[in-house]
Formats: sequence, structure tokens, C-alpha cells
Amino acid sequence: MAPKTAQLEPMNLVIGSAVSLFEVTTLGQPFEVLKTHMAANRQDSLRTAISKTIGRGGFKGFYQGLIPWAWIESSTAGAVLLFTSSYVEDFAVHHSGMSRGAAGLLGGAIGGAAQGYLAMGVCTRMKTAEVTRNKTLAKVAKGAAPGATAVPSTFGLFMEIYKKDGIRGINKGVNAVALRQATNWASRIGIARAAEQTIKELGHKKPGEPLTPMEKVTASAIGGALGCWNHPLEVIRVEMQSLSASSPSASVAAAPAINGVAGGAATLSASAAAAGAAVPGSSAPKVRSPTILSTAKYIYAENGIRGLFRGVTPRVALGVWRTVCLVSLGDHVKAMVKKDVAASGPD
Repeated sequence: MAPKTAQLEPMNLVIGSAVSLFEVTTLGQPFEVLKTHMAANRQDSLRTAISKTIGRGGFKGFYQGLIPWAWIESSTAGAVLLFTSSYVEDFAVHHSGMSRGAAGLLGGAIGGAAQGYLAMGVCTRMKTAEVTRNKTLAKVAKGAAPGATAVPSTFGLFMEIYKKDGIRGINKGVNAVALRQATNWASRIGIARAAEQTIKELGHKKPGEPLTPMEKVTASAIGGALGCWNHPLEVIRVEMQSLSASSPSASVAAAPAINGVAGGAATLSASAAAAGAAVPGSSAPKVRSPTILSTAKYIYAENGIRGLFRGVTPRVALGVWRTVCLVSLGDHVKAMVKKDVAASGPD
């Protein structure tokens, strides 16, 4: 019997986009905000991150950066991931004889890298900027001196970064994003597929017998949780894209945030202290054009090895939820669509 031919499924673009939008609009963005806050403000505990997020905007604070950046990112990145990884998985299984786990790992790696470079660079940069820029500092500065400008809108901030640093500025950290996504989805999908196979074997299921929805969710949850081994890459990515006062990237938007306030660095420090924000005073050297390696060294010098794992708790929760949606729910929707297509075909 000839092996099944792998096919590109355009419908997977729509399915991936819809499932990813559902994921980020429900629990995804709150976990993302907390994870990003803790990675950028590594002195804060999870409880402090929750408190400060509520202080920034109440319940809406947990959805900072959702519109438009997270929606744009999720709709495009989810489509790219499901479209690419599904094809690669299918091809690897039916043409290379790979196991489901190995095929999932390969599909996740290629799909994740495609996500990072094609869909996520600008959006992750702007989401991180929204969560980490010091809006409180700008308000203090505005009240402290005449002529201070208001906090720029999210598109105003985008234009400020673009005018200052161009395409490279709004894509800062994209290599870290792509590396993170490749390792993220290689781990998540690969481990989830391996867990599915283990569950089948433990349950003595017959070949071709499908898993129950709960078994699929369990396998995806395992993949999502264990896929967080690469969390240092996420902390590095956030630090490279951050606009928090203590970040090497702070200079991108710190000046516009306090534009019109006399006194330069001295006024910045005084305003930050009044706002309860961290005042830059780091012993580690600032990096003007940070790379993955130089940023890792900066974080280690500032916070030690623990600094590279700040925010891992909300990230595990995010990883579980995201994998359940993109793998379990995605598989379920793909199966439903295939049944509908088959049912509507010629007799």
C-alpha cells in the first residue's frame, strides 16, 4: 500500500488562527502579562506582580497589550504554527517513518521558528513594551513640571520606537523569540505526542483507537508544563524588549515618557522614587545593542541564576493552557472539519 501523501491544508490556517485567538483572549493574556512583568521586574514575587498589575489598571491590567498586538500575533502565529507543524508532522510520519513524538518535535521546531520570524517579532516587542513601560512615571513627571507630555498611545509608542531605531527597533529580540518558539513548540508538541502514545500503551488501546478528550488534554498539559525548560530564553527575550527603567532597553522610550521634564537623569530618579518604581542604579554594565548572550550575562550579573527563571510559574500555567488549546483543541477542530468535508463530499 502506498504511503499517504502529506498535503498542505489551507484550512489549518483558519483553524490555527481561531484557536489561538480563543487561547489568548481567555487565560492566555493574563498569564502572559504576569510572566512578562516578573521577567522584566525580577525583584517582584508573583503576589507583587498581581498586585501591581491590578494597580496599573484593575481587571483590565491583565489584558494590557491584548488589542491589537496580542490579537494580531495570535491570529497570525497560531495560523503559521498549525499550518506548518501539521504538514511537517504528517510528512515525517508517512514519508520518513518517524514516531509521533519525533515527528511532533520536528514539526514544532519548524513551526515555532516560522512563527517567530514571520508573525511574532513586532507583536512581542510591542506587547512587552506595553506591559513594561512606566506609565506611572510619565504621570508623575507630568504633574511635577509644566510642559510634560501625556503617555503616548500604543501606536504612538510604536512610531516613537520606529523613528528612533527603525525596523530593527520594532523587531528587537526577534532572534530570541524565534529560538524560544522553536524550542517551545518542539518540546510541547513532541512531549505531548509522546505522552499520547504512552497513554495509549498504558490504556491497552488498539492501533488507530483515538484518545478520549480528557486523555488528549492530559497529554497536552504534560507537554505544556515540561516544555518550559527553556524559560531563560523567555527572560532574555523580555529583557531585550523591555522598556522598564532598569532594563538596558529602557532608553528606547524612557525619554519620550518624561519629555519636557527638566533635570534629565536626576529628575528621572526622583520621579521614579515618587512613583515607587525601581531607580536605575545597577552595578552591571548596560548593553547598548544587546544580543542573546550579552543579555544573559547582564541578567546573571544582576540577579544570578534565579533571575533567568523569574516568572516561570505563570509561564508553566500559560504553557499548559496554550498547548491544550493549540494541540488538543486544534486536533479536535481539525478532526471535526475533516468529518464535515468528508460528509459533504460526493457519495
